[in-house]
Amino acid sequence: MSFGRPAHAYPNGDRHVLIPAAGLAARLHDLTALLTAPGPVDRTRYEAAVIGLLRDHVPGVVSVSVTRGSGRSPVTAVSTDRLADRADRLQYETAEGPCLHAMTAGEPVVLDLAAGVGEQRWPRFRHRLAGEPTVGGVLSLPLCEGTAASLNVYLGVPGPDHDAVAAAAAAARLALTAVATRARADQLTEALASSRTIGAAIGVLMARRCCTQDVAFRELREASQNANRKLRDVADDVVATGELPVPGRSAAR
Repeated sequence: MSFGRPAHAYPNGDRHVLIPAAGLAARLHDLTALLTAPGPVDRTRYEAAVIGLLRDHVPGVVSVSVTRGSGRSPVTAVSTDRLADRADRLQYETAEGPCLHAMTAGEPVVLDLAAGVGEQRWPRFRHRLAGEPTVGGVLSLPLCEGTAASLNVYLGVPGPDHDAVAAAAAAARLALTAVATRARADQLTEALASSRTIGAAIGVLMARRCCTQDVAFRELREASQNANRKLRDVADDVVATGELPVPGRSAAR
């Protein structure tokens, strides 16, 4: 199976119409500046934009992905193309490779496929990747986001300027960390809002039904389960109407 991308993947006809490193940094800065805008952030969209900039504007980078631990199995959270999906999957299937090492050891790692007998690490992964002539190496960096994750940069042939790629990848890593931080903030904000709404709904039920807090919460939870709706949504109805919603009937607003 080929890892290559079709020519139409490069709308300008030449993917090496590149911006300078300073321009890449400016674009990443502009992207992360948007994280201050009000409202929830689409994390996947922002991450895709970051790794897309890294692939399309750094000479020698052919594909990029982000791997995250999901229970016991790693998964590709976002990627630039099928090349990265396939290369990531080879690491998951062989249970070895740069991205898994970066995630577990918490350190950057570089694999040079042209090193030949001088490279002894991850033999199963290297063997399965060796048939793809467009991939000459891998750079994986751990991501600082509270859970095991890595930024995976697949390098082309001939080998690129490793210092330039490492600097660009470090900048992308910072941008991804900013996205993760904003996503966690959004989750905490949502959790706090949900907690307040649920607490208000419990208070309404206690007052209307002259019951204890435990009884009010149990009735709210049962209404949520019976209606197959989120507890927060049922609580919204209670706060708006003063009553538990009747299944099949929309709450009056």
